[in-house]
Amino acid sequence: MPLERNPSTGELFLRLPAPYTSLILTPPRPDAPAIQAILRDPAVYTWLGRPSSNFSFEDAQRLLGEYTAAANAALDALKDDETEAGALKPMEDCPVRCLREVQPDGSDAFVGHIGFKRCKWFELGLDSDTAATRNGEQRERLVKENDARVTGDPDIVWQVSYYLSPTHHRRGIMTVVLRTLLDEWAIPRMCMRHIHVSVFTGNEGSVRMLEKCGFVRTGTMERCIEVRGERRSLHVLDWERAD
Repeated sequence: MPLERNPSTGELFLRLPAPYTSLILTPPRPDAPAIQAILRDPAVYTWLGRPSSNFSFEDAQRLLGEYTAAANAALDALKDDETEAGALKPMEDCPVRCLREVQPDGSDAFVGHIGFKRCKWFELGLDSDTAATRNGEQRERLVKENDARVTGDPDIVWQVSYYLSPTHHRRGIMTVVLRTLLDEWAIPRMCMRHIHVSVFTGNEGSVRMLEKCGFVRTGTMERCIEVRGERRSLHVLDWERAD
């Protein structure tokens, strides 16, 4: 198992490869203040649909609750990690999702988050100035079929969301985080073969990061969604594992 265990606290963690070994992924902790600070920063929330400068501490606590519930479910699944035949059981999620930078004194600081979920095809059903409204029934069918697949089914389509503190932007960190999680966990333990995402146009850093990880841009939906009073466009990208 690629996860290590902190000898002092017993907490599981995943260390990034060199030259990023000071960065680790851990389960959630009481990170609400750091989450709030990052998601209130315009360098971050501009490219996300939900947060804004009004993102409250209570909002951060609710979001942290979502992270914690997902991570705890994965940690519980790890307690019974083998089938009767001795093989490792496929996982529905990853127990480590909070990115932290380890300081010289051994302490660490929350600097970002990444998480996988079964795909919900968010962009389907959105209005577009240049295309007909996507079929909401198609989205409902896709989500229903996707949710019905059993854990470990390679036909599950996933989505990934992430954010990083502006203090750590433009250093290639999220590229390494996503590649590491794919190679060390998502592919071998979640049987992940297909990820589908949408990214706001203008967020070229995120698009470049995804393309470096093997994602391919499959289309652009012009002015398809209103966010904070502004009509925004979306790039759609897909990653499929080449067997």
